[in-house]
Amino acid sequence: MPEAGIEPDVVTYNTLIDGCVLTDDSAGAVALFNEMRGRGIAPSAVSYTTLMKAFASSGQPKLAHKVFDEMEKDPRVAVDRAAWNMLVEAYCRLGLLEAAKKVVDEGEGRAAGRGDGKYKRMYVELHSRMFTSRHASQARQDRRRERKRAAEAFKFWLGLPNSYYATDWRLQHDGNLT
Repeated sequence: MPEAGIEPDVVTYNTLIDGCVLTDDSAGAVALFNEMRGRGIAPSAVSYTTLMKAFASSGQPKLAHKVFDEMEKDPRVAVDRAAWNMLVEAYCRLGLLEAAKKVVDEGEGRAAGRGDGKYKRMYVELHSRMFTSRHASQARQDRRRERKRAAEAFKFWLGLPNSYYATDWRLQHDGNLT
């Protein structure tokens, strides 16, 4: 690229770092991340999250957490949902569910501290639309059933008690989960 008069930017480096992730080269991902910063190119939220993905993929959740902590300290970027999810995934990949739940709880605590409470609001909104009369049309009853499944899936994602713990996930012929 430099020979062609084109200087790499943050998107170029993010793409290269992701390439390292795809080839299980976490050391290469770190080297590119450091090279990018050495050239004076500020990492984006995607840069941090992709580097976290490299460590999550290689079974190093503590290093992914260190990258997350560094991201939090960087005033140029905001920690987003993708970063939180990647941190949770890093622990889940190794079966460290208690550590993953701790990360989720920490994220919820921070959201509540900001007055956000987004997940709680989403669940309450979903739950409030869940009930219909027994005498409702079949289409309305079907929508209610689907909303109830969505609520259970959401509770499963949060790690709350739900009906999914006792069921198997199956793939229908149309490609949807049942």
